[in-house]
Amino acid sequence: RQAIETVATGPLEARIGKDFMAGVAGTVSGAGGAARMVGFNKIGGMISKAADKAAMELLPPDPNFADQVAAGFGSMATFLVPGFGVQAGAMKLASYAPRLATFLGTATPTVLEAMTEAGDAYNRVLEKGGESKDAMTAGNKTFWANIPMIHLTNRFGILGDKFKGAWKVITSALLEGSQEASQDLIRAYATKDPIVGRDIATSFGVGAIVGGGTGALIDLAKQPKKAEAQLPPAAPPTSPPPP
Repeated sequence: RQAIETVATGPLEARIGKDFMAGVAGTVSGAGGAARMVGFNKIGGMISKAADKAAMELLPPDPNFADQVAAGFGSMATFLVPGFGVQAGAMKLASYAPRLATFLGTATPTVLEAMTEAGDAYNRVLEKGGESKDAMTAGNKTFWANIPMIHLTNRFGILGDKFKGAWKVITSALLEGSQEASQDLIRAYATKDPIVGRDIATSFGVGAIVGGGTGALIDLAKQPKKAEAQLPPAAPPTSPPPP
């Protein structure tokens, strides 16, 4: 928090930076819950507790829609960076790697996000005083319900190559918004929490903005590579005239 305030050029930038890092912290909290699910109860609990505390300190006491959007970008970054790292590594494997890279680049954030959602559900049940077995059941339901949904929305949205330009932005926005709203519904069903329509609508709005913005950035980042690929091959050097 102090580092963000030092680097930021003004109060607005500082608030956005804190919101972004709060989104990262929220994802880390879910990862801690996932660690608890697979047997690392002590360290997972410590991670979730520290991340929850950080998120509470970073977010303003009255977070508005803009704060949630900035936090959404923070959460998105924690899933995309590992995915692109795996994708870049796969590109170097062999000549058939482009397809493999696309799959791994999509599958990696899919599994990570599904695990994080499962961890959130697990933590939520324990917070409400539920038993470990009930928390595990909620986490498993959340994980398996998220896997196909996240994979499809990522594959045809922000991480897909089916659409370009404006269509890329539109599809990324709609699919990411649908993903976020669906995740809220899945989590509420698994943890037996009430479903609040306004919260679902907010999640859709946040997801749509984050998805559209991320899709635009990804599409823009790929343009220079496409331009290079379309350049005509360089002409061979001409031989000097005979003496």
